[in-house]
Amino acid sequence: MNHPLQVCVDAMATTSLAEVSSNAPLHQRHDQKYATSITRAAHFIRSLGPEWKVQTISERSSQRYQTLYFDDPYLRSYNDHVKGRRHRFKIRVRTYEDGISFLEVKLKTKRGLTDKKRFERPSSANDQLSDSESTWLSSLLPDIDLGALVPTLDVEYERITLHSLSLAERLTVDYSIQVKVAGDWQPVLDDGVILESKSESLRSQVSHELKLQGIHTVPFSKYCAGLSVIDERIHQRIRIAAERQVAMGLRGSSPTIS
Repeated sequence: MNHPLQVCVDAMATTSLAEVSSNAPLHQRHDQKYATSITRAAHFIRSLGPEWKVQTISERSSQRYQTLYFDDPYLRSYNDHVKGRRHRFKIRVRTYEDGISFLEVKLKTKRGLTDKKRFERPSSANDQLSDSESTWLSSLLPDIDLGALVPTLDVEYERITLHSLSLAERLTVDYSIQVKVAGDWQPVLDDGVILESKSESLRSQVSHELKLQGIHTVPFSKYCAGLSVIDERIHQRIRIAAERQVAMGLRGSSPTIS
């Protein structure tokens, strides 16, 4: 049986990865994240106008993503995020269902933009960084100690990608988010969905529509929330804030912003 979120995009027009990548790659963009329930996310998707299309790969509207995050023993990347530092980064290896894998760096600039860089990896690569990958990372992040980087967290989730060519906006819908704990997978948000708007402008149309429906931004990070699942010493507030928004969505009420 298909997931409710997959069912609600079945009637949408489709677009390809090549079309999205060529017309609006959005490697430099404004990102805004929202947490809500599956039911409320499905309702919002159904309310989108006809200019929105769902991206399909091999005729599937939902794709499984595997992400391995790297950090140093002091969790610099994690701490920079929770402290709200405007200039920060994440290093990860992302593997798609077709086996294609990239080493990626997400840079958050002082202007609030997200700048994503990627380096394709061979399918046989393991969780250790090669010399060429280290050289590439050094060119982007010259002040970090590459020798201190270690694999820190495994995350898996399903993603639906919606795209509006006319608005030059993208909306990703992430669900079934889970992290690996001692060899087993544990959920991060039960019945929760993370919506993420990606656009050239901070005031995007889809962000406006989400706010009108009572779905508000959260400072969510899969990496930070996932760490709080595997290590009780990690601060819980990022995951708890998202869980509260999901609970409000389940009750059908509009979240209150404090």
